Amino acid sequence: MDSLGRTMKNYHAWFQNKKQNTAITVACDGISETHAQARAWLKFMGTQAFREDESNWELEALDRNI
Repeated sequence: MDSLGRTMKNYHAWFQNKKQNTAITVACDGISETHAQARAWLKFMGTQAFREDESNWELEALDRNI
């Protein structure tokens, strides 16, 4: 729970690189879907896969874990 009383929710973000025919799933959290997308990108940017081919990755889907 943050200082405003909002609770972080768990998500899975699915990143795809169509050029390399590769997909990677990242677990993340956020107080909203937009917040979770931003946190997923920050987490994914730290991966070796992203650093090796930064311009061809897209966030394809964000699913909330229930």
